[in-house]
Amino acid sequence: YQTPGLNIAPRSQQALEFSVPYSFFHWGISAWATYTLASLIMAYHFHVRKNKGLSLSGIIAAITGVRPQGPWGKLVDLMFLIATVGALTISLVVTAATFTRGLSALTGLPDNFTVQAFVILLSGGIFCLSSWIGIN
Repeated sequence: YQTPGLNIAPRSQQALEFSVPYSFFHWGISAWATYTLASLIMAYHFHVRKNKGLSLSGIIAAITGVRPQGPWGKLVDLMFLIATVGALTISLVVTAATFTRGLSALTGLPDNFTVQAFVILLSGGIFCLSSWIGIN
């Protein structure tokens, strides 16, 4: 916000709007380390122990030997699902906003909700198509 770069005036409305998406793209090594730790735990769960369960409660059981039962296990899985969907949604929306801003600067297309919604729907469609092709 105070030194945004990219020829944006410091402490301006444009700098304020740019500061949030910019921070999401530059978490750096601290976020990567967290992702790596979670990935190693999941890789151990699936590859070494040959567990097939895709739930977080199943991974907790594989690590600790204690499986969250009943409502607690369902709560753990539900919170994991909500966190995953929320993180993916935030990433997709911030990426769409950044992409449409760049597209607008390059092509002159308007940077508005309609274009952003189209980019999000197109991304979702490409993801669904690639998943469907991979399954078949």
